[in-house]
Amino acid sequence: MCLLAYMCKDGMKHVIYSFPNMLIMVLFCVLQVLLYLYVFTEKISQKLIGLAVPAAFVAVMLLMPPNADFSTSQFLPDSPALTENAVAASDDTGIAEIAVTGNGADSTVRIRAHAYGATTFTVKDGEKEYRYRIRIYEDELGTSRVEITPE
Repeated sequence: MCLLAYMCKDGMKHVIYSFPNMLIMVLFCVLQVLLYLYVFTEKISQKLIGLAVPAAFVAVMLLMPPNADFSTSQFLPDSPALTENAVAASDDTGIAEIAVTGNGADSTVRIRAHAYGATTFTVKDGEKEYRYRIRIYEDELGTSRVEITPE
């Protein structure tokens, strides 16, 4: 039943963007929990406990912050021609770790995201220094996104 409760919570987040499909899934999950309680429990106390457990599970899941733990590679926005000696350093490694993975005209960085939020990072290439702001967020569909802008 906790799996159904989790699917219901996840579906509620997407109801607006996939209106009829996700609404049907949410209703199906809720009705399935109620049907299980009606069929498999006899006492009213068991039915109330059976309702309380999935409700508590959904409440805890809604209160927990979303987890961002992924890696991605992106081109730098102002297209600097980095050399092999370029090094990236993040100001807050709790949000993301940054490393230069490509050089030349198509300079790229690998981003290892640990949390949603914003921070800045610096790419040093010899005497040249490039500063960027990175924002890691979850869009309205629940997909993790990374946005890099020069400072």
